[in-house]
Amino acid sequence: MAERKQYSNVERKQALRLHHKGWGYNRVADVIGCFPSTVKKWVEAAGQEKHPGPKHPKRKRDAAISYYKKNGVSVAEAAKRSEIHRVTLARWLREENIEMKVSKGRVSREDVLADISAGMKKKDIAEKHKCSESWVYRIQSGG
Repeated sequence: MAERKQYSNVERKQALRLHHKGWGYNRVADVIGCFPSTVKKWVEAAGQEKHPGPKHPKRKRDAAISYYKKNGVSVAEAAKRSEIHRVTLARWLREENIEMKVSKGRVSREDVLADISAGMKKKDIAEKHKCSESWVYRIQSGG
């Protein structure tokens, strides 16, 4: 059985300091040379909360949504213009129940959900819409 590496207090303190600055477990682990789960254990033992990620001001959220709705552009373009990640904007649009435009060749959630409601099997839905079964599963599970 391989011997476990012992980390110094300096390494642990550095990991906690980086995490407190907002670094994620993976990034801290890369610097220290350990597993992300090790960083998580140190953080929990020290009583630090998991860093929630960046927070965007409400005005930035509102501006990005407004730009998307008014200009008829893609989510990616509106996100780039608003200086946020496209996934963040897509999440905000879903939270506001704003329908997103479907890119050419991309299956819409509504079509897949309709097929699921109609009792179609995932495999058949994937073949119909030329997408993977995992995509159908993600839509079905709300992802």
